[in-house]
Amino acid sequence: ESTGRGGDGAEFYSMRGFAVQPTMVNGMASITNAGLDPANIETIEIVKGPSGTLFGGNVISYGGLINVVTKKPHNQSRGEINFTNGGFGLRRITADYNLPLSKQLAIRVNAANSSEDSFQDAGFSKSTYIAPSLLFKASDKLQFLINSEMRFAESANAPMIFLSRYSPLSFQTMDLFEKSYRKSFTANSLSISNPSFGFQGQMLYTLSKQWKSQTILSSSNTTSDGYYHYLWDSANGSDFTRFISKRDGKTRASGIQQNFNGDFLLGKLRNRLVIGLDYLEKTIDNSSSGWVAHGLVSLKNQKDDGKLTPQAVDQSLLNVFEGVSSVKTKISSVYASDVINLSKNLSAMLSLRLDHFEGQPNYYSTEKIKSQ
Repeated sequence: ESTGRGGDGAEFYSMRGFAVQPTMVNGMASITNAGLDPANIETIEIVKGPSGTLFGGNVISYGGLINVVTKKPHNQSRGEINFTNGGFGLRRITADYNLPLSKQLAIRVNAANSSEDSFQDAGFSKSTYIAPSLLFKASDKLQFLINSEMRFAESANAPMIFLSRYSPLSFQTMDLFEKSYRKSFTANSLSISNPSFGFQGQMLYTLSKQWKSQTILSSSNTTSDGYYHYLWDSANGSDFTRFISKRDGKTRASGIQQNFNGDFLLGKLRNRLVIGLDYLEKTIDNSSSGWVAHGLVSLKNQKDDGKLTPQAVDQSLLNVFEGVSSVKTKISSVYASDVINLSKNLSAMLSLRLDHFEGQPNYYSTEKIKSQ
């Protein structure tokens, strides 16, 4: 589930024991602090295991990567509207409309509006999403593809629970947690907003029967604005301390990529080769409040002595502030990868990538890398 916090607020998944987030769209970095909307998703590609030679290491993890492939315009007039109504206040409407304006030009728009309550005593999520795209075929060899998406999301989520790392586990059974299953320990007024915007432009050119050129420009911008809190284990078998902060952060990523894709024979062996250059710049701005203890949650007594209103939380946060900061990373890369078909059932891949880093790798870094 998305936390909405700045820097890494998107959904977390586990692959090979490592945390993985969906940080790529159509093979390019696209950062969000909220959840994905499936309205514009054609397929989801997952690479399990090391993939740094193809995609670098700044927006993926050791576990692998998740790449979202978006829907694209085509040459048929087609439209679709869906409405979903479900339990716990679920309401969702989606629309998908494709319109060819000529043999060379087509547009497609996907949109969605969603709202949902929680099975617990508080919590909600709502969002509005629109994703227009355009395909222009300038000639038999040259075409342009433009994708964009905007999402406006707001949610109030149950706080995450962190068990103490510094003492033995103080809970012997799940009985205490089961008693609190329907309790969220939050309030709908303590919400967080996550507007996001993404843009991607591609130029595809056929050089010959064996070679194609792909040039991609991309940009994404996402914001976290609101309250985020978590419960910290007091290591006494009952109590958790609520820590809360008012987050105010923005994450921006922009990149340019040039690929040359070849599909040819060397002797009797089929080779599929990609040679490319890539530049990525990522910036995280932060002007959030600090963190403050705000209430004690007792599982044994089923009590929460924190006052869960924006006014009470703002009063607690009055004298704590993280300060204004900005973290920037610049990565220049060159890479090559070749998949060789040794037989019908056996292939081998050889890959090489060189990255040049500048800046701070992430929000928590204290040292700046001048050149690496």
